[in-house]
Amino acid sequence: MALPGPQMFTITPKFTAALELINTIPGNKFPLLLTRIIEQLHVPDAATFSPEEEERLQSMLKLSAGQLHSVLTACAFMFEQAAYQSADGASLNAHLVDAGMEQEQATATVGVWNEHSKALLAHLRNKTLGGPQVLAGSSYRLDLQMGMDGLTKLTEPTTVFEMALTSADAPAGAGAAADAGAEKFAVEFSHDELYAFFLKLERVQEQLDTLS
Repeated sequence: MALPGPQMFTITPKFTAALELINTIPGNKFPLLLTRIIEQLHVPDAATFSPEEEERLQSMLKLSAGQLHSVLTACAFMFEQAAYQSADGASLNAHLVDAGMEQEQATATVGVWNEHSKALLAHLRNKTLGGPQVLAGSSYRLDLQMGMDGLTKLTEPTTVFEMALTSADAPAGAGAAADAGAEKFAVEFSHDELYAFFLKLERVQEQLDTLS
């Protein structure tokens, strides 16, 4: 059966490992986790759970701190991609199952999405009304995803880029004050994804050169 529309999720080893963890979460507990994530998704730099709540979640879900972080990150990513594509419930369900999520957890995800997607999309639309943003700074680091006990053994190097964005009309040379007010986000690339991104940048540069 063909999936509706373009591929919603980039299937990386880290995302696959997170889905394996998600599939171990009972269906009656998963919606509570998802609801908190989607309600906080539009708030920049907001912690989804307090340290005390994370400890309780680790105990309840039988996950380590690193595994819980992988689950929270993957769930936020799924909702972000669904919002970006304005996905309906049926489309989201099909893409989740195709990516490797069990139907019980996919059904829970779709239920939370159907209930909260309108509010999330409204928040995100309002957030984009402030005008264009420009790149204020960037950094990168190399990560190595190691295998986890009981799950698929993975050893996949990735690169994580952190970008800092500020308003286009922000005063230049504001130093630390401007950096403190910058909106930051991270993007993870596998080797193949980074190479494909590099080729796209090369094409953009060629197009800019023809205009200059």
